[in-house]
Amino acid sequence: MQKTKLVCKIVAAFIFLSAAAILPAEENRMGTPFSQGVNMTTWFELWSPGQGNLNYYNKTDIENIKSLGADVIRLPVHFDNLSSGAPDYKINALTLEYLDKVADWCEELHMYLVIDNHSFNSGTYPSAGAVDKSLQKIWPQIASRYKNRSSFIIYEILNEPNHIDNAVWNRIQEKALKTIRAYDKTHTVVVTGADWGSIRALEKIQLYDDANLIYTFHWYSPFVFTHQGASWANKEEEALSAIPFPYDEKRMPPVPKEIKGTWMENELKSKYPADGTEKAMRDELTIAYNFSRKNNVPVWCGEMGAYDLRSQPEDRVRWYKTAGALLREMDIPFTVWGYGGSFGLFKKNTREVYPYDLNAGVLEGLGFNVPAEAGSSAPVTDTQIKLPYVIFDDLPQGRTEITVWEGKGGTKPVLLASGESPAEGMYCIRWGNCSQYGSVNFNFGGPEDFSAALAADARVSFSVRSSNPNQIFEVRFMNEDTPESKPWRMTYIVSSKDFPADGKWHTVTIPLSSMKETGAWSNDTKKWYDAEGLFDWHGVRTIQFSAEQGDIPGDLFIDDIKIAE
Repeated sequence: MQKTKLVCKIVAAFIFLSAAAILPAEENRMGTPFSQGVNMTTWFELWSPGQGNLNYYNKTDIENIKSLGADVIRLPVHFDNLSSGAPDYKINALTLEYLDKVADWCEELHMYLVIDNHSFNSGTYPSAGAVDKSLQKIWPQIASRYKNRSSFIIYEILNEPNHIDNAVWNRIQEKALKTIRAYDKTHTVVVTGADWGSIRALEKIQLYDDANLIYTFHWYSPFVFTHQGASWANKEEEALSAIPFPYDEKRMPPVPKEIKGTWMENELKSKYPADGTEKAMRDELTIAYNFSRKNNVPVWCGEMGAYDLRSQPEDRVRWYKTAGALLREMDIPFTVWGYGGSFGLFKKNTREVYPYDLNAGVLEGLGFNVPAEAGSSAPVTDTQIKLPYVIFDDLPQGRTEITVWEGKGGTKPVLLASGESPAEGMYCIRWGNCSQYGSVNFNFGGPEDFSAALAADARVSFSVRSSNPNQIFEVRFMNEDTPESKPWRMTYIVSSKDFPADGKWHTVTIPLSSMKETGAWSNDTKKWYDAEGLFDWHGVRTIQFSAEQGDIPGDLFIDDIKIAE
C-alpha cells in the first residue's frame, strides 16, 4: 500500500512537472505570453511614402530567430508611410498582404507577433490631435482584419509617443484602446507612456480598465554609451566614441572638441561615473519591476540595445550581458532592437549571413541559444552576388532597404511605389523635383561582393522616363562608411546623352567596368576624400541614384533596376 502511494506520488509529480513544462509563458514571465525575442526592423519600415522593404525577410528568418530560443517578434510598421497618409490612413493593400504572410508564418511557428504601430519617425512630430486622428483610422483596419486570428497576434497602439502631455496622451491611448475593443475584444494590446516610452513614463501612465494589456517601456541606458556615434540623436552623441562600459576612468577617451563646454562634457565627467554602472541600470529597471508588482500588471521591455558604430566590441558585449542578466533576474521579457542592423545580433560590418555572422557574445549575454557556427566563416558560395541580381522590381528585392535623402528639400515628395505608368508590373519610383545631393538609396543588408560580376563584364541596367532634358544624375556603387573604411564611390553620370527625354520608358545600360571612382564623403568624419583607387568591389554596401551634379527639375521615373551579364 505504501509502495502504491509512493508510485502514485511519483506519477503525480511527473505529471505536474510535465504540465509545468508546457504551461504558457504567462505563468512565469510577468503575466506576458512570451519571454524573449527581437525587433524585425527595416522590413515594414519606410521613411517616405511607398510599399516598404517587404522582401527584406521571410519565413526562414523567423525560423532562424526561433532556433535562437526566441518566442516573439516585434514588427515595427510605419503605417503613416505605408498608407494613404492623412486624413484617411488607408493602409496599402500590398502592405496588408505581406503582413498577413508574417501573421501566417508566426502562427504556424507558434511565435508571438506584436504588430507595432511605428509611425511618425521623421520630421516634426505631429500634434496630439493629429496623432489621435491617425490612431482612429489605423486601428479599425488592423483590429477588424485580425480579430479572428489566434492569440499569437498582439497589437501595440503606438511606438514612443513624444511631445505630448502625459494626461493628454493617456486620454488618446484610452480612446484608441476603446476603438480596438469595438472590433476585437480578445487580443492582447500593448500600451506605453508618453515620454518616448521610457521606464519613467510608466510612473505617469494611466492604468486602464482592461485585463488583457501589456505595459511596455524602452531601455537604452546609459544613453551616452548605447548611442555613441548616433547621427540621428544630436551632435553631442554623434561626437562620442570609445566610451567604455562599465565606466572606467582609465579607459575614458579625451573629450571630443565638438562637445567641450557643452552639457555633454558635464554628463561625461559628472554623471557617467555613476550612470555607467550595473547599479544604475538595476535601479532604473527596478522602476518597471515595482510598477508591475504594485499594480499587478505585466510589463515588457519592447526595445533595448547598444549601437555598434563607435562602441568597442568588448564593451558592447558587456552591456548586453549586464542588461540581459538584470532582465532575467527581474523576470522581465524583452525584444532586442533589432535582429539585424547596427543594434542587432550580428557582428559589425558583416553581410549578416545566418548563423555564421552572429555575435556569439551578444547572444550569450541575452540568454539566446548560440549556434555552433556563430563566428565562423560563411561558405564562399554565399559571399558573391548571383546574376541576374534584381535590386528593384515593384519592390526592393532580397535584403535591400530603400531610403531617400531629401538634400535641401524638394518641390514634390519622392514616391517609392508610384503607380504612374510603371515600365513593368505595378510600381515604379517617382524621383526628381529635388535639390542638389538628394538621392534614392538601395542599402544592402551587409556589404555585397560584386567582384565576380565585374569579372563577368556585368552591367547595371534600369528603365527611366522623363520629359525634361535638363536632368542629370549619378548612378554609383558605394562601400561601407565606418571608422575603419571610407564610402568610396564608383560612379557613372547619366544625362540626355543616355536616353531621350520624350516621356517614354527607355533602358539605360552601364557596364560596371566603365564606371569611375570619384572619391568619398564620410558621414562619420564629415569630410570629403579625393579618389585614391581604393574602391572595393568585394564590399558594395549601397547603390545610389544621386543629384550630385545639381538640382533635378521635374518628375524622373525609375524602374526595373538590376545587375546582369
